[in-house]
Amino acid sequence: MRNGYAVQKIAMRPKQENTMTPTVAWVLLAGRRGPRVYEYHGPDRGLCALKHAIRITAPPPGPDTPELARDIAAALEEAHRNRAFDSLILAAGPRMLGLLRRAMSAPLRAVVAAELCNDLTTLSDEELARHLGGAIAL
Repeated sequence: MRNGYAVQKIAMRPKQENTMTPTVAWVLLAGRRGPRVYEYHGPDRGLCALKHAIRITAPPPGPDTPELARDIAAALEEAHRNRAFDSLILAAGPRMLGLLRRAMSAPLRAVVAAELCNDLTTLSDEELARHLGGAIAL
């Protein structure tokens, strides 16, 4: 725990080592309602909410703090090392998006497929799918 909040880390499933393994993208929403992560497996499969991919166990000092961005980035780094996803889509307000970019390592930044400079955490899953339509084929 750091600065009054903590990010819970979970074990990620290892990816199968064969050429037929589908590409998996994670969609990170970071904003006023905290981080949310969705998994995307390709067109016509929609988004699947990952309830415990990044879990805040205590309230952060604010929604757009460098500490929170570093902890989110650390959880994403671990998940990427464990091959939980192949590409990443970021959606956050301008300040948090900048903080996340600075907190991420070069290898993690290299897998960012798209960025949306909007806080989408207040949207329902249906509304989210409409907003993400330009970044991924749902």
